[in-house]
Amino acid sequence: MRRRSHLAITLIALVMVGTSIVTTPSRDPALAADPLAEAKAQQQALEKTLSQQRAALATLKATSAALAAKLDVAKAELAAVTAEFNRVTGLLTEVR
Repeated sequence: MRRRSHLAITLIALVMVGTSIVTTPSRDPALAADPLAEAKAQQQALEKTLSQQRAALATLKATSAALAAKLDVAKAELAAVTAEFNRVTGLLTEVR
């Protein structure tokens, strides 16, 4: 009984492997992709990605410069407010 089940399993496995080999489409050399064309396409894709990243970097640099300018203005305003606070604090100590 075990021998028959092993034979049946082996036969089914062989049929499945044979079927997959027969049904797998062979690679037609005429339709096969040219390695040079694939490399050129990949290079173009990389160049496109690189140009997009360079554009994003330029945008980030511009944003950074604008924020740095705003930060300088905020620091100057804070210095002015601090000076006014110190002046008012000095006046209040004189009054007391």
